[in-house]
Amino acid sequence: MHAHYTRGDLSVRLCEPLRLASYLISHLDGLGYDLHQAPRAQAKLAASCYAHFVQNVSDVLRDLWTRRGCWTSAMEFDVLRNIGHDVLSDGGLILRRLRNGEVYVDIPFTSDTIPT
Repeated sequence: MHAHYTRGDLSVRLCEPLRLASYLISHLDGLGYDLHQAPRAQAKLAASCYAHFVQNVSDVLRDLWTRRGCWTSAMEFDVLRNIGHDVLSDGGLILRRLRNGEVYVDIPFTSDTIPT
């Protein structure tokens, strides 16, 4: 049995763990803590394929927060979008903006993307 996903479903499924990890990290940071105070979550994240992405998001969020009120433009937040694109790419979805402004989603044929 194969699941049928739309492009939106796939992007949400791939990025949802990172979004939830961001909420956890931000909540802990607001309390003056870090992931060390949530050892079970830290261990799960460290063992996941998202470990690198979570660390990047954590660093970016902390940097953005320390510069709050001094941001020069919304483009400073593009680094978060770029991490999201990296997650999608790692999950097999390659996004490309076309000349007409539309976004093309490429899912290369690999052993992981070919239905069996």
